[in-house]
Amino acid sequence: SAAALGNLLLQGPIGILADKKGRKTAMIFIAIVAFLGPFALMLTHNPAAILLIVAIWSGCVTGYYTMGLMGLAQHYAAGQLSIANASFGTMYCLGQFVAPLIGGALLQVFGANAFMLGLAITGILPILFFVSGKNTAKNALVS
Repeated sequence: SAAALGNLLLQGPIGILADKKGRKTAMIFIAIVAFLGPFALMLTHNPAAILLIVAIWSGCVTGYYTMGLMGLAQHYAAGQLSIANASFGTMYCLGQFVAPLIGGALLQVFGANAFMLGLAITGILPILFFVSGKNTAKNALVS
């Protein structure tokens, strides 16, 4: 699918961006694409453009996971890294379980546009937490 192709093809360029410009810059780029992607999908009716947007959007959103792993590897020693990675993976899986339930509820109650707005808000949340200073893990994962 377009999403899987984007996930596969964009992790390398996202990693290169993070290496050259810093993880913070890469996270901001990912957040912008994650926020704008749903709006672009709502405004596009061309099937080829939709596939391209889905590929880029999904690949960038998956970059959040890549950036998280990079942050773990940089900030935890070998003995702690396995525990941190297991915890990170557990939270990621929990998100994969809960997010579709919330998305489905948004879709049923408020319709397709509310679902897409929910996706956009979810995409930008990591940066909002970072900017607000509410994220206690910001130094570990974004610095």
